[in-house]
Amino acid sequence: MKKLKFLALVCFLAVFTACSSDDDNNNDNDGPAGMNSFTYNGKTYQLSSGIIEKEDEGDYSDDGSTEFYLSLTTSELSEDEDGELYTSDDEFSIISFNLFSKETGDIEPGVYHFNDDYNIEFTFDDGIALLDVEVDWDEVDPGIIDLDDPNVSWGAILGIDSGEIEVHESGSTYDIDFEFTMINNKKIKGNYTGSLEFYDDNNTGKPAKTNSLLKNFQKVFN
Repeated sequence: MKKLKFLALVCFLAVFTACSSDDDNNNDNDGPAGMNSFTYNGKTYQLSSGIIEKEDEGDYSDDGSTEFYLSLTTSELSEDEDGELYTSDDEFSIISFNLFSKETGDIEPGVYHFNDDYNIEFTFDDGIALLDVEVDWDEVDPGIIDLDDPNVSWGAILGIDSGEIEVHESGSTYDIDFEFTMINNKKIKGNYTGSLEFYDDNNTGKPAKTNSLLKNFQKVFN
């Protein structure tokens, strides 16, 4: 039984029960979902909010780039008395992925390509989609989650196998288009346009405790 310290939304990952029917029915013809949404297997998910998490500068790259994690969710986020983030809705989906950028204060606008050989500027090598998760927040502590908790229903977890992310920025507004091929060879296509809450391990601002969920979760399932 593995305990996952809930990252910026307990949700930033958690689930694993990819539907076998999805695996058997490969539908790669999903078109773009439009602004603030993504499509997977013929279903459209509306995105509501997101966060950026900054890692230690240059620690995880081959060229001194800073690693950032972006997590986009279909639910707004709330914060408990301990500062732990969790989803305002009991039912939600999340897409999380990393980006390597030479800009240290923020992600650099441009096109990022999947590359699991070299962690260099304008690449990413880590990503996951958690679809149709259900959590009874009246019974679950946002700071700690148990994969065997009966109050959590894991929908499907899908790793990213390849893809491309295009990032534009205007002031505090990000415009992010993404298209991924998942490990089951199906596509996820989508867009997020809006603000992103920023978390930084290296600053005295918002705590980056949220990092732990995403990273621990991906270590468990990768």
